[in-house]
Amino acid sequence: MANSLEVRCPLLDQHVVEYAAGIPWSYKVRDGETKWILKKAIAGLLPAEIVNRRKQGFAIPVDRWFRTALKEYACETLLHRKGCGVSQYFATDFIERLLQSHMSGAANHGGRLWLLLMFAVWHQTYIEEA
Repeated sequence: MANSLEVRCPLLDQHVVEYAAGIPWSYKVRDGETKWILKKAIAGLLPAEIVNRRKQGFAIPVDRWFRTALKEYACETLLHRKGCGVSQYFATDFIERLLQSHMSGAANHGGRLWLLLMFAVWHQTYIEEA
């Protein structure tokens, strides 16, 4: 929970956990279907497509952020800070092409740019200022 969004806190309540621990395994998994009893309990409360869908992650909109709110910060951090971690390890002309391609909408490099930006912030915090 320290580094991600956690949305199952109500299911971690001590009383709920103790109750769930006492439920027989055959109610938890039936015919290979996990969370069987939970799905049966909420079946009338939620649409079937919600109850029966596959597990999914919570994606953050980094692709859009690099074109809007993070645009200036990313350019300053990844391109204009001389001696920063990124410029020591990666070719800034390549990063500049990634940024331009992404921001123009020609390609989607949000994931790559996010990794580079997080590396730069980590490097500044733990290496440069150490």
